[in-house]
Amino acid sequence: GGSSSTAFSGEKPEWSHLATAFYPYDAKATLGSAGLSLTLPQSQTGKVADAVMVGAGNEDDGFTFRNVCALLRMDIPASLGIRKVELVRDDRVTGPFTVSSGFGISSTAPTSYLEKRAEVSGTPALSGEIVISVLPSASRQIQLALTRSDGKVAFVNTAFPSGKAYEAGRIKNLGQAGASLTFCDAALVADPTDSQL
Repeated sequence: GGSSSTAFSGEKPEWSHLATAFYPYDAKATLGSAGLSLTLPQSQTGKVADAVMVGAGNEDDGFTFRNVCALLRMDIPASLGIRKVELVRDDRVTGPFTVSSGFGISSTAPTSYLEKRAEVSGTPALSGEIVISVLPSASRQIQLALTRSDGKVAFVNTAFPSGKAYEAGRIKNLGQAGASLTFCDAALVADPTDSQL
């Protein structure tokens, strides 16, 4: 966010030693032998602050944080009237995951179609820079559904031009959503049939 360092405040038992820290706060976070267990929300604000950062260090020397998410950035012109952007993948996109002491990411298979997506929505329509935070993946495909205020949907399904996967700490800049998008009445393939009726 334009600064190489920042300060946090909080409380801990006097006898304890901090060795791991994370941001943003997750009340359900746990620290176990496998590492730090956190949750990436499916519904997001569209800001980079949704990305999970984990830090290792100590209280005397400070913590060095790493972004353990992959980020997708795009610009949305207000003239398109887009109210929701959804990223869909075949593997886990959001939900519970574990960060090891070496900052490796592990997660289980998705238990719901909702964990195969991340979304940003807004009223009024979205405009400007939108950032979606997702869990790292070997996938090199970008699958987006952009929903207009009238309910019509445009789909983007293509490979990343760079050929690189969803890597932790990498920002994929998708540029500006184009006026050439084709909007139609549609439901996302990952949705169960009862939600499409």
